[in-house]
Amino acid sequence: MGNTTLAPIRKTEHSYRMIRRGAAVTRYAECWAAETLDGVWHFRRFEESGTPWGIYHEPSVKDESFPLPIALVGTLRSCRKAVASGIAERILAQRKAEAA
Repeated sequence: MGNTTLAPIRKTEHSYRMIRRGAAVTRYAECWAAETLDGVWHFRRFEESGTPWGIYHEPSVKDESFPLPIALVGTLRSCRKAVASGIAERILAQRKAEAA
């Protein structure tokens, strides 16, 4: 399997691994929101395991030119790949053109 470039992120909303009486109750911490380090893209999902991730273009959300997610994907990793590869930017341009 080849190397996959991922956009660097900061997790902004997440739970911590739960440990009770010395035993792990959850396998890992759940994350519900993250943003790229440059602040241009953010990713969000409902606070429930297995829900899809929405990819949002922060400048378009702020100026309300496109406040909806540009795409829904299955994992945070997929969000990061879409941004790093330029796919997210192309989808955004297509969605804005369709809305015009």
